[in-house]
Amino acid sequence: MNSILKCGIFVSAAALLASCTTEEPQKPPLQVSFKSQAARDAVVRHTDVSVRTYSRYGVGNIEEVTGIPCTLSSVEFDVTFVTPAKIYAPVIKGQPSSVYASCEGEGYKATETFEPSLQGVGFGGPSVAGLVAAAVSTAIVVGRNEYAYPKIMQVHQVLDPKAKPKK
Repeated sequence: MNSILKCGIFVSAAALLASCTTEEPQKPPLQVSFKSQAARDAVVRHTDVSVRTYSRYGVGNIEEVTGIPCTLSSVEFDVTFVTPAKIYAPVIKGQPSSVYASCEGEGYKATETFEPSLQGVGFGGPSVAGLVAAAVSTAIVVGRNEYAYPKIMQVHQVLDPKAKPKK
């Protein structure tokens, strides 16, 4: 194949792939409001979290629904926004509580709970050196005791199988 044809195929494939992906929110990440000074003091750093709302109906039918008012709330913090949104979420020293997402508006109502996870846990390859490296890195991570929320939070409304969500 000549290089022009290869380039044309690559550009076509890239354009097709780009049309299938969902764009990330372009607004700056929203800040959370901490509920106590102790919660604020436990923050090690922040990370961007993307929150999106979807409707599921029938078998395998999922559509993103935008413009839905939502609240993320935990024992430590809360934030209110409209989807899709990016949240500047805290990474917390010590295990924080779950975060509860509640989204409701124009025929849409859904809730989800998201659990924080220990940051930096990795796995080595299937060798003695890989296992030793994994054990050492896990010990370091556990010693740090830093937890973060999922980087992508999807809140799903489950509709009647015959229903189609309103856009």
